[in-house]
Amino acid sequence: MITLTERSFTSEITIANVGLEGSIALTRAEIPGRSGWLVHGGTQPSLSLVFNYREKTQDRILYDIVGGPTMGDYAGAKLGLSVGGFLGLYHKAQVTEPWKIEVLLFSNSSGKLHFWLRDSEGYRVSLYPRDPHIYAPAGIAASRYDYLAAGNNPGEPLIFSVKVPPLP
Repeated sequence: MITLTERSFTSEITIANVGLEGSIALTRAEIPGRSGWLVHGGTQPSLSLVFNYREKTQDRILYDIVGGPTMGDYAGAKLGLSVGGFLGLYHKAQVTEPWKIEVLLFSNSSGKLHFWLRDSEGYRVSLYPRDPHIYAPAGIAASRYDYLAAGNNPGEPLIFSVKVPPLP
């Protein structure tokens, strides 16, 4: 049996919304401040994130989320929000607030978890409308990507999917 409460796990994370299915990628650029933003990654490999369990409330599970061990320079970087509400992985900025997971569907047998990810204020993470001037992953046309955002931003709320591994 697979449980969610009182345990941390590492998993790739994908978008499960019908019509928006796909990976989550990370922008990479040589210019400071243009790298480390989470975007809809289409068919690229998805990010690996570590969900460090913090606590359970009546209707949410709280986690500190960091870049997974396969994330290169971003391994261990904390998932946080920019001043404008965009999701990014941060090394130096102090990220203290946990992320809230609202479980939509969980299978004890497969470990598949579908959820809404909420910021510390309770806003759902959404897909921010396309901007042709964003900095997308290298080699891919930037206009194909949308940023992930939270807070009072417009956009389609996202349903995320991870696979929670069984206990050893």
